[in-house]
Amino acid sequence: MSVTINLYTISDDNRVVSKTLGTPTSYDCNLKEQTDVTAPVIRIQTSSNLSGYNYCYIARYGRYYYIDRIETTPTGFWILHCRCDVLMSYKTQIKKLTGTVNRSETTYNSYLNDNEYKALSYRKIVTKQFPNAIEEDCFILMTVG
Repeated sequence: MSVTINLYTISDDNRVVSKTLGTPTSYDCNLKEQTDVTAPVIRIQTSSNLSGYNYCYIARYGRYYYIDRIETTPTGFWILHCRCDVLMSYKTQIKKLTGTVNRSETTYNSYLNDNEYKALSYRKIVTKQFPNAIEEDCFILMTVG
């Protein structure tokens, strides 16, 4: 089976969903052995030095991969041990998701139970007197805030 692999050198953190990709270097290679789609081992025969690459895209699988280890053989093959980058591979679907954020670095939601956010657990009542006495029956509107 023939596959096209695009090699990249990236410097983005693994937690970044959309990685910054430069210009790819493309290679066509044949898969002669079984390989795992989530952790493929790719053999490329080239005289170029592939040791500087740390990221790749395999169009046949539609996934992006980290290159964890690169080996070279005396016969001119480069063996790339890859691991699927789930964030980049599924970035379109991830960006369409909606949800409730339970924790954030800068903001919080006091309606959600959060053991890390310390809040008062008792009632706090403040009484203030009106400047003038109220002589008749009336309704008093109170606000909390």
